[in-house]
Amino acid sequence: MGAHGEVPGFLADDGAVVADDAASSDILHFGDPVAEYRAIRKSVALVHRGGLDWLRLRGADRSRILHALCTQDVEGQKPGRACYALFTDRKGRIRADATFWSAEDETWLELEPSVAASLAQWIDMRVINDDVAIDDLSGVHAMLGVVGPDAGGVLLDVIGEAPPAVGGHAGHTIGSDALALVAHCGLSLRGLGSL
Repeated sequence: MGAHGEVPGFLADDGAVVADDAASSDILHFGDPVAEYRAIRKSVALVHRGGLDWLRLRGADRSRILHALCTQDVEGQKPGRACYALFTDRKGRIRADATFWSAEDETWLELEPSVAASLAQWIDMRVINDDVAIDDLSGVHAMLGVVGPDAGGVLLDVIGEAPPAVGGHAGHTIGSDALALVAHCGLSLRGLGSL
């Protein structure tokens, strides 16, 4: 995916109807919103979750720094797990919310649009002599959700193994494309997102 406001070509080719906001990449539907809703509730659907911001943190001290700045036990988080947390200032005011994806050598933060740059700067101001590198990867990746009661079966057919359990994530390759599968449950719909 390119910059915010762009829809991946394969989705545009399939008739994606986007929001009127020129800065948005929100896809409203593909021509039949009622049928699309039914697919999500009764079987499976692919949902574009574009427009999200992404930070990647690397370095030996990243978990300790993140742990000190947010409401989640990041240091105790095992690789392959995902969690939700709030970043708060010293007075407890919320600066941002994020979904954390922990891996052996890096941590990814999924953020709301237009948050990554300011959050990266805020975190970087608190890194003194620590081994932490922050990369803003917003607009570089596309997020697609495979949602509905049959999502796990479809992904099993595509990746050849069972997708991760809810709260987990795993890396896979399809052809030459690397992707991360993240299992989550939201809005009463079990689903898997792929980055």
